[in-house]
Amino acid sequence: MSKRMGFVLVVLVLGMYQPGTASTAGPGSFTAGAAASRITHSFRVEFRRATRSRLSLRIAMSSPRPPTVHSHFVDCAPSVRAVYDAILKAARALGTVKEDPKKTSIHLTRSTAFAGVATRRNGLTLTLKSPHAAKNARIHKQEQTSANRWHLEIKLTDPREVDDELRGWLAVAYDLS
Repeated sequence: MSKRMGFVLVVLVLGMYQPGTASTAGPGSFTAGAAASRITHSFRVEFRRATRSRLSLRIAMSSPRPPTVHSHFVDCAPSVRAVYDAILKAARALGTVKEDPKKTSIHLTRSTAFAGVATRRNGLTLTLKSPHAAKNARIHKQEQTSANRWHLEIKLTDPREVDDELRGWLAVAYDLS
């Protein structure tokens, strides 16, 4: 089996190949980029001689681009970004806040994360640290994570929902971090 044929068979099995997308990257290796295929990662297939009669195969996936704050709002309604900006403004009124985008959410940190923001198409879910459980209709879910720590989830769809009550919860979470 030729090196080229081995590449085509492996990539077809993985479901990543589209005709005309592969290019030779050097002796014994082939690459295909994310722009030309259905996947979000670029990859490289290398053939190496392991023994006299066998070839070893290595598929190296490049790491995807790290998430950005902007990437969380790509498919969201404009009001979702407005809610996030209102939360960020309220948090920054408390002191230094760093935005730390993750794959599925954005963490707001002081020395540690005190809030997590998960975007949805028409709203977002704000998760705040708390030293105790809270009885309030606005809190969608609460979970005890340790003896003295709770996570409170609040669903927000409008910037006006970032009111004094929410700012108070945000201040408590900020003080815990």
